[in-house]
Amino acid sequence: MNREEQIAEYRKKIRTLEKDLAGERRERLKALHTGLGFKDRAELIEALQSLRESQRSRISAATRAQIEQDLKARMPGSKVAAKNGVSVPTVQAIKKTLGLVKARQSKH
Repeated sequence: MNREEQIAEYRKKIRTLEKDLAGERRERLKALHTGLGFKDRAELIEALQSLRESQRSRISAATRAQIEQDLKARMPGSKVAAKNGVSVPTVQAIKKTLGLVKARQSKH
């Protein structure tokens, strides 16, 4: 067997090994949720997604409505933030969505 034939044979073996590995991974992934103590895949996916979302908290609709009400009553942003337990940038973002802040003027 010459070198070209050997290389072709090795490539064939590699393709077979890669296909086998992909099948093994698929089977392990199918059962991953049970190994981690979740009742189904959807529960595992939800748990994984919550990890990503935990970096940034969301404010409730009720809190947002209260912030909007305070802003419309012309309460200063820092006081609105302190009263509602949110950051000043959060209050600023809500002001922006309500159209209560003017856009910056262009320097040009």
